[in-house]
This record gives sequence, structure tokens and C-alpha cells, in this order.
Amino acid sequence: MKAFIDFDDVLFNTKEFKKDLMAIFYSQGISRQLVYDTMYWDEKYNLNKQLKFLEKEYKIDRQKLKTKLDIFLQDLSKYVFPDVHDFLKTVGRENLFIISYGHSDWQRLKISRAGLNNFFQDIFIGKDKARGILQFLNLDDKNKISEKTYFIDDRVEYIEKVKKQIPTITTILLKRKEGRYNDQKNKWCDQEWENLKNKL
Repeated sequence: MKAFIDFDDVLFNTKEFKKDLMAIFYSQGISRQLVYDTMYWDEKYNLNKQLKFLEKEYKIDRQKLKTKLDIFLQDLSKYVFPDVHDFLKTVGRENLFIISYGHSDWQRLKISRAGLNNFFQDIFIGKDKARGILQFLNLDDKNKISEKTYFIDDRVEYIEKVKKQIPTITTILLKRKEGRYNDQKNKWCDQEWENLKNKL
């Protein structure tokens, strides 16, 4: 068995994390609008570029802000959903992979500081989640998956893309009440879960 799991809003309470992260910017007198206007570079959050831009264009004290952010980012374990550790231990590290989208350094920092690295055999960060999954699968001579395989995500768009490329994968739409998205289950979603208290 192999299980491919998204990180944000599935394993990690990104909504709460983002709220607390933004509060650090606000505490330094940076407006909500300015924070959001400078967050995304190539559609991905990039903290380093944001800090450099704020310093250059708005004369923000980057070192002071970075010091506060470094302290905040030291330990992100409190943002891991309470049902995650039991689920991951039950499935087993040898069967687990993170498949996530975002800026690679930022995502890997969050995963590491959340204390989840050691629960997973490998991590893929990229927009093409199907490609990420395929690189870890054993396919038979008819290009079919040779073992039971699952993909858990909170976004239907990613589930659809993966299911179209890997039709025999079992897709699970995770709809936590704490999540940021309210996607509806469709024909590409084999199952819908509210949390990770279910069993594969």
C-alpha cells in the first residue's frame, strides 16, 4: 500500500498558522493589505522575497521582522491536527508520502518545523501532483498500479487531475471544518472524509 497526502489543511491547520503569521507583520505596523499585496511570487508564498521587497520598497526593518518570524517558525507542531499522528503511525512510514504544492523551501520548512518529516518516506513539492505520485509508484507491464494506492487532498482540482492520470488510485476528499476550502465531492472523489480518524 502507498498513501499520498497533501500537507496544508489536511495535516496542518494552515488557516490558524496563516492568521498567527500575519499577526507578526501587523504587530510591526504593516497593514493587512500590504501583507497580502506582497505575499505571492509566481503564485506561491515566498517569505524571503516578501521581506526583501518590504525592506526595499517600504523601508520596513527587515532584520527586526525576520527575528520575530524566526522565533515563531521554530516550532510549528501546535498546528498539526490532533488526529494526524495516530493516523500516520497506523499507516506506517514505509507507505507514506507528502504531495504538496507551494514554494519548495517554504513547504519543506513548515513540514520540518511541524515535526512531520520522519513520518514520511519521501516528499514531493510541485503543482503536478500526478507526476509526483507516479515517480514513487511501481507500475506493471500494462502501466497499472501494482498495489493499493490512495491520494488524500482537500482540493477537488488536484484530485481530478490525479484521477484522470491515475484512474486506479483511490481518491479521498478531506473536508475538515477548519479547512480554508469548501470544495464539493464530485465523480473524481471516491470517498469524502471529515478528518483522519478513518482507516485506509
